[in-house]
Amino acid sequence: QDTNFVLVDIPGTYSLMANSEEEEIARDFICFGAPDAVVVVADATCLERNLNLVLQTMEISKRVILCVNLLDEAKKKKIRVNLERLSQKLGIPVVGTSARSGKGLNRLTDAVADLTRDSSEIQPLTIAYGDEIERAISMLQPVLEDSLDGKLNSRWVALKLLDGDESLLRSMRNYLGKDILAEKSVSERLREAKEQLRQGGITGDSFRDCVVTKIVELCEAIGRETIVYEKKEYAERDRKIDKILTSKATGIPVMILLLLGIFWI
Repeated sequence: QDTNFVLVDIPGTYSLMANSEEEEIARDFICFGAPDAVVVVADATCLERNLNLVLQTMEISKRVILCVNLLDEAKKKKIRVNLERLSQKLGIPVVGTSARSGKGLNRLTDAVADLTRDSSEIQPLTIAYGDEIERAISMLQPVLEDSLDGKLNSRWVALKLLDGDESLLRSMRNYLGKDILAEKSVSERLREAKEQLRQGGITGDSFRDCVVTKIVELCEAIGRETIVYEKKEYAERDRKIDKILTSKATGIPVMILLLLGIFWI
C-alpha cells in the first residue's frame, strides 16, 4: 500500500521473563527499539503454549498483532482455531497464515499497515494477578508514570520491579540513561509495596510463581474457548517419533546415521 516498512526479526523465544540472552534481547527491542507494531508469530498446533509469549508481549506494548501460523499443519491434525473469538478475547488483531503456501500473508501485511496508520491504540487484555499483587502494582504505578514519562508501560515496569528483575534495571540504565531506583519516590514506594506483599505472604520466588501461574491459567482459559481438538491423539505420531529420536538406545545411532548421510551427500 505504497508504504515501506523495516522488518526486524528478533530471536525466537517462548517467554520474555529474561531467563536467557535470547529472551533479554527480544524484550529489550520491544521495550527500547520503538517498534510501530509487534507481530508475534505463534504455532497453531501448540497455540496454548505460545499464548504465554503473546500475553507477555501485550503487557509491554499496546500495538501487538498475533499471527497464527501453520494453520495447514493444524488442519492435518484436526485442530481448529477460532481466530475471530481469539481476537475478541485478547483485544488485538489476529491473523491466520500458512507461510509455506503464502496463505494469509497479504492479510497480515494489511493488518500491520492498518495498525501503524491508526493513531489510536488498541486495548489489549490486562492480566489480573490477584488482590495482593494488584494492590502492590497500584501503589507503585503512579510514581513510575511520572518517572518514565511514557517511555515504557508503567504497569509492566511495576511488575518487573516487584519481581526484582535486575536485567531490566540494567537495560533501562543502558537505553534510557537513568537508574530508576536512584529516585527516592520510586525506591520508597517500591519498599512499601514489597512490605505490603510480605504481609500478604508473597515473598521472593513465590511472587514469580504467582505471576507465572496466572499467565498459564489465562492461556488455558483462552485456549478452551478458542481452540477445538477434534482428534484427542493429535500429537501421537509426533510423540512416537520423538521417543525414537531422543531415546539413548536409538537416538544416538540415528544421529550417527544422519551425520554419515550428510558426509556421503
